[in-house]
Amino acid sequence: MRKPDVIEKIINTGIKVCELIGFAQPPVEVCTGIVTLMGDVILTVLADKILAKDRICNQMLGWC
Repeated sequence: MRKPDVIEKIINTGIKVCELIGFAQPPVEVCTGIVTLMGDVILTVLADKILAKDRICNQMLGWC
């Protein structure tokens, strides 16, 4: 699976979760906008900074 496909599926799932929990009103319009706008940024930060292999290995495990 290509990276853009995975990102698109995660964003679509995020939209559905936002709508289900009623994060904002009206949920369909607001959740779609928020998750689409911020999804790429948040996923990039998670993948490249917080969940990076070197960070997890060195900081959390102390070795790799």
